[in-house]
Amino acid sequence: VVASVALVGSSMGIALNGSETRAYVVTRASAPPAHDHLSVIDTASSSVVATVIVGTNPISVALNGASTRAYVTNAGTRDVTVVDTATNTVLATVAVGAEPVGMAAHPDGSRVYVASRGSGAVSAIDTTTNGVLFNVHVGGGPTGLAVSSDGTRIYVTSQWADAVSVIDTATNDVSL
Repeated sequence: VVASVALVGSSMGIALNGSETRAYVVTRASAPPAHDHLSVIDTASSSVVATVIVGTNPISVALNGASTRAYVTNAGTRDVTVVDTATNTVLATVAVGAEPVGMAAHPDGSRVYVASRGSGAVSAIDTTTNGVLFNVHVGGGPTGLAVSSDGTRIYVTSQWADAVSVIDTATNDVSL
């Protein structure tokens, strides 16, 4: 262990910015009156430099391609919190399906995909407008996502299915 950073609450998902100078950690509050939040860690000093309050029961975090926005899934409030990483302020809250847990960014930064386990769907958020572009039903409690390097396919793991679904991003068709 090279360093350890104390956080208030249980840490969940983590993402590094492109230059690896900041780590973004989703943290669940241990008890009221603390709030669920996104901890911003300076990797050089191994210290928390900001905390941003997010929705209830945050699970994962992803950054857009330029690392200018952090996206946090909030399973308890069924939404995604969009954070400006330059100012560490909330820009938007985007409603998605029930129990969003997994997330991945498109390689060109134009979209963030969200797996909503409770609704069995994957949502695509436009990173310019912060609006939902579409929802694709995959069933089986989707939890994990990976986007191909060319952005043409989304691979989706599902908690209650014995398969990986593949979404064609040009047509939104699903295959198993």
